[in-house]
Order: sequence, then structure tokens, then C-alpha cells
Amino acid sequence: MSSGIDDSLLSDQALRASNAMAQIGNIHVNDTSSYVVTATYSIGIRYISTQFLVYANGSNYRLKTTALVILPTGLCGFGTARSTVVINGVSVDCETSHLVNVFPGTYRIQDPTGSVAPNPFTVGYPNDSVTLTMR
Repeated sequence: MSSGIDDSLLSDQALRASNAMAQIGNIHVNDTSSYVVTATYSIGIRYISTQFLVYANGSNYRLKTTALVILPTGLCGFGTARSTVVINGVSVDCETSHLVNVFPGTYRIQDPTGSVAPNPFTVGYPNDSVTLTMR
């Protein structure tokens, strides 16, 4: 979506992994012809009511904003042997950017070194910003 921010988690694969950890359901959307779409949904047992900003792209609408995950600077590069990290089964190039766009959902970093907590984290809103920290 933005220059310098990784979009690789805006994918069906990442969403499938998210749904396997915490199902996204009970989705209700208002008028979809507007540029501000009000939606309610659940992620696992969490219920969310929010607005999505969208823009027209031909006959389709696209999200104008997505949530942002900020990867810890010590996770890749600068003395580590890694240049990528795997989140929800998707490789993210964290040497190029420590910022990753995500849809609302649940995410888990697969980190074989154990330097990041193995617990999944949930992003509920399209304007969320989540900063991950090292253990």
C-alpha cells in the first residue's frame, strides 16, 4: 500500500493462517457504495465495530488503510544471520523494512531462535499499529 512498507501479508495465505488461529466471522457491512464502510465482525471471541476507508479502483473498491505491524530492529539484520522472518507462513523481508501492512486478524511469528514471544497477537482494527518486542 505504501512505499517502504512490506505488503506480503496482504495475502490469502496470511488470512487463511489467521482464520485457523482465530476465526473471522459474524461480518456485517453497511452501504458498500460509500468511501467509508462501517463493519462489525468477530475475531475469535473479540467483537469489533469499525470503519474502513476505501477508494474506487475501476468497478472495485480497495482498502485505503491497513493496520501496521512494527518489527523489532533486532529481529533481522545487524548481526543476525537472517534477512527474513516468517509470519503466518509468509516470508517477510525485514532487512528492507521493519514495517508490515496487515489486515485485521491474528498473526504468529515463526521464530526458530525464540527471540520473539511465540504467542499469537490479534490486530482488530484497520488503523491499529502493533509494535512487537524482543524477549
